[in-house]
Amino acid sequence: MRKLVKYVGVLVSLLFLSGSAWAFNYADHVSVAPNGKGDLLYYKYYLAADNGWETKISVTNTSLTASVVAKVVIRSYKNSTELLDFLIYLSPSDVWTAKLYWNGTATKIYSEDSSCKNQDGEWASAAAPLDYALKTIGVAGVMPFCADDATSIGYIYIEQSAWATGAGEYLTKVDFGKVGVSKADIASEYNYGVANGVAASAFKYYMVGASSWLNSLAGYQVFGNSTLGLYSSAIQAVALKDYKNMAYLTTGSTDRIGTHAYNNLAEVEAAIAKSNFSLPYLEKDDAATVHIIGFPTKYTTNAAMDCKVSTFTYGGPFFNATYGNHVGTDGKVTLAGVVVYDVNENYTTPEPFSPSPTAGLRDEVNIFAVSAVNSDAFDEGWVSYPMSFTFPAGGIPTNEGGQALNYSGIPAFTAVVFFNEADSYAIDGAWDDGTVTLAGTTFPGYQYGATDVTP
Repeated sequence: MRKLVKYVGVLVSLLFLSGSAWAFNYADHVSVAPNGKGDLLYYKYYLAADNGWETKISVTNTSLTASVVAKVVIRSYKNSTELLDFLIYLSPSDVWTAKLYWNGTATKIYSEDSSCKNQDGEWASAAAPLDYALKTIGVAGVMPFCADDATSIGYIYIEQSAWATGAGEYLTKVDFGKVGVSKADIASEYNYGVANGVAASAFKYYMVGASSWLNSLAGYQVFGNSTLGLYSSAIQAVALKDYKNMAYLTTGSTDRIGTHAYNNLAEVEAAIAKSNFSLPYLEKDDAATVHIIGFPTKYTTNAAMDCKVSTFTYGGPFFNATYGNHVGTDGKVTLAGVVVYDVNENYTTPEPFSPSPTAGLRDEVNIFAVSAVNSDAFDEGWVSYPMSFTFPAGGIPTNEGGQALNYSGIPAFTAVVFFNEADSYAIDGAWDDGTVTLAGTTFPGYQYGATDVTP
């Protein structure tokens, strides 16, 4: 047990050192996809550290009759600094995979999958893989701000840009609904649309009034140690459906969630809001547990990029509305009343000490060992994180149509990673669903009436 706790403690230490239109009706809004397929995938965390710790990511186009172009965005754990973005080109039934690893000097992304291009602009392959370093935090001339951030931990999202089925508008003899269609043809047809407008290409983003939309992306991630061949654990990506991007995405701009889509950032926050997290743990014999709480709409990096937390220039309504209150002026989301329970209803209330989460959750991805709060050294049980919030009268956000959009809870993702002597496994944890009140009508969990039209 001492050896395992040492491994987990060293891992955590290494990781931390190292304008849009809104969906105007109840049935046409972004929501968490219960079937795991959508048009916006969130990978809650990635971890890459010395001695073989790495994270594999995978995305599948589950449609058998449509090709998809999507944008991969990798952001840092502390401030959501964009570290890298690029496009992937998925034919019907296609799968794209990659891994994030530490090469001794930098966090790199590696892929031999021909659904993406390598750093030289060629289609990736085993002979010419994508093997590229993420942006370096704090290096003058590269990213001279936020030197306390890191590339070794962060989160990823994959946003569907456009999809096509049937014959091309530019490449008229190519069937983009055919399994095995050339990636080069997908890129050519897509790029022709980027250059000449959506009417000139078979690849369509969402346009108001469109009768169909594609929610076909599904994904997962695997964290483990390739050197030891141990501690491998997988967790499903969070799939949001009906986000409905409304522009061709390229690598020439920073695309934050909530822009150029039929749903703004308030909509995304409402879809993922939750309260009162309940995360289990095992700490006996050969077991240890890590808890992860992430805020994918916080976007701490401000317009001045000076690493100061003042207003959240790009952050969602929750973070700006609670700045100086539920969110401290140091950027921490405050916690009160955290309780650690064992299996026999014994409990303890941990003191707020660093790196305990009871001192507040400052980062976009917060990862900590349960031993930081388990002061009574319980063997097994669960931790109650009583996080909750409701917008006060006068502070309720609105959608782009001017309708009041109130939601309870906190826009967050959770994960639990259990370690034993030879392996690990991951789960989502549990929580209370939030409620959403739109134009005076309240709905549970914001999961009402969403449609899913998939060719």
